[in-house]
Amino acid sequence: MVGVVVVVVGVEAATRGRVLLFLATLAVSLLLIAVSWLVVTNFRLGTAIVLVVAALALLLSNFAGYLRRR
Repeated sequence: MVGVVVVVVGVEAATRGRVLLFLATLAVSLLLIAVSWLVVTNFRLGTAIVLVVAALALLLSNFAGYLRRR
């Protein structure tokens, strides 16, 4: 059922010319599902991945702000 929904939404994104946005959203969704599963099955590794991603997001945000002010 999920595969059918992904195919239908993918075709709609292709007709509207938003394939890249669709693929990015799909990748982020799959990543969130994988990390959620990892947190449930292996708490240490899942928590470490979540913290590393949060640190990278903060680093990129601060770097972008630094480049704007420069």
